[in-house]
Amino acid sequence: YYVRAYAINSTGVAYGLTETFETATVPTLTATGPISNLKTTGVTVTGKITDTGRLPILARGVVWSLYNDPLTAAPGNKIEYKSGIDTGTFSASIENLKPETVYFMWAYAINEAGISYATGLSLKSLAIQPPTVTTSDSINAITGYTAQFSGEVTDSGGDSVTARGFVWSTTPNPTIALSMGMQTGAGTGTFSGLISGLQPKTKYYARAYASNSKDTSYGEEVSFTTRGVIPTLSNVSTSNLLMTTVAAQASISADGGEPVVERGFIWNTNGASPTTGDSTLKLPRSGPDINGTLRFLIPGTTYYVWAYATNFAGTGYSSSFVTFSTPTLPTVTTTKP
Repeated sequence: YYVRAYAINSTGVAYGLTETFETATVPTLTATGPISNLKTTGVTVTGKITDTGRLPILARGVVWSLYNDPLTAAPGNKIEYKSGIDTGTFSASIENLKPETVYFMWAYAINEAGISYATGLSLKSLAIQPPTVTTSDSINAITGYTAQFSGEVTDSGGDSVTARGFVWSTTPNPTIALSMGMQTGAGTGTFSGLISGLQPKTKYYARAYASNSKDTSYGEEVSFTTRGVIPTLSNVSTSNLLMTTVAAQASISADGGEPVVERGFIWNTNGASPTTGDSTLKLPRSGPDINGTLRFLIPGTTYYVWAYATNFAGTGYSSSFVTFSTPTLPTVTTTKP
């Protein structure tokens, strides 16, 4: 607009200098977009203010709706910034969208003259996918009955991971439909678990799994063979007890799936669990029976004896010990007649 003051008298009209001014308007924005990081439940949307409308920008942001009209946006479907306001590009990271749904979105800006919306855009959020999970090829704590595994859920597939864990079988490609499995929680990230109930000297196939509402995914398959276990033995019995010797008997109930490389008896005088410092009788490695004579005992002493057997998995002891006290010579005195 152009404006000037005037005054009138009998002579005529006089005008002052002409001044100009422009009225303020709502801000001007370019079209909404581009977008990035499109996911099942979110997206990042940009906007750009090219003209403030000759008034300070009070707020800017993005609104979205299921309908092609920004005025239909629900109160919660808005991201607004009120600091660092200026012209130029800004972005908003939108979350909590519904998977595989079409949305309309508009960048906007506000000054004292009102609110202005950029030309909107439409997009469709991604569909939920099965999770992505990996199986670590590092297997720890392998025994005859257990093995320790680890895995990682690297992508939820756009939905909550409700279960994760491990499955295993004596045949390839185990699934959660089998009875051999364990759950170790939920969510993304690394996880581990000690599986048990395995059979000694058996080859197994195992893999990590993760489930969401879409499906169950499996990590890479790994294989391992359980070890043999330590031998198991019957309880010890003794016979022919003398002052310095005693005969001991026991038998190997199971060799643990490994050759027995040593067997015999071990004893002490304190009843504590056997150690390498205790007296030991090593016997020939033939047959399940263990028979031997403990020698160089001390008369009048209480002893505790275990049977033992050793294979490549370790040493097993009889579940209980036998205890006895060696006899002494009688005490006799001669009296005068």
